[in-house]
Amino acid sequence: ETEKISTVRAAELEGLARLRYDHATALQLAPSLVTAPDMLAILVRQDRQILLGENSLQVLRRLADPDGPVTVNDRDPIEGPRSRFALARDALEVLYLANAVDLQQATRALRYHCPGSPACGWEIRLLATEQLDVKQPALASDLDTVRRDPDFHVRLAALPKLATFIPTLQTCRPFVDLASAPDELPIVKLEAIRLLDPRCIEKDDISTLLTTLANGLGKTDSALAWQVPARALETLVKFRPTEAKRV
Repeated sequence: ETEKISTVRAAELEGLARLRYDHATALQLAPSLVTAPDMLAILVRQDRQILLGENSLQVLRRLADPDGPVTVNDRDPIEGPRSRFALARDALEVLYLANAVDLQQATRALRYHCPGSPACGWEIRLLATEQLDVKQPALASDLDTVRRDPDFHVRLAALPKLATFIPTLQTCRPFVDLASAPDELPIVKLEAIRLLDPRCIEKDDISTLLTTLANGLGKTDSALAWQVPARALETLVKFRPTEAKRV
């Protein structure tokens, strides 16, 4: 019976969160969803102008720390079946949406690892990487670490952030390393190859790598093996058009 009531309440809260409101009504509703951050995230995604009061932010900050303590009143009963970790991820998302994540919290999220496996906690690191402000040097310095993250979702999210520095630094080394790594996943290689830029000082090395990869087209029976060589050939056109025609 308790489980049934909790399910009904969860459905009611989700229904409330998903309704389209004028801004004033959304502002009034937001505080009632703070202890159910997954529901609050739905509401705030629809209205990014919602301002949360300090009491609400304090609750969310406690919830957003997966290893920190929470009070009984911080957590809505519907959140009981959900893991502390999932709750933390949703609370952190709301804080990002509300522009209420400071440098310390952002850094902690980027570096968060839970016990169990090297990739554990990747959802929080992914969110922090997606939201990373490359204009803040203290955060941008962590990109070199997250591009090597044990989880491929995080590595993928780091690549577009790193690409923003190409016009200034004129280096594609992180993308070359990933594209040439024999044990890297194809999905990561595809993104790394896509972001290779002719402005980079490694232009000759990149051209050689792309030619080598593109020459792999049709050399294997694997249904998926064509993707990386095809992307390499597509990108090679930007570096050596004549060479690309010969592949």
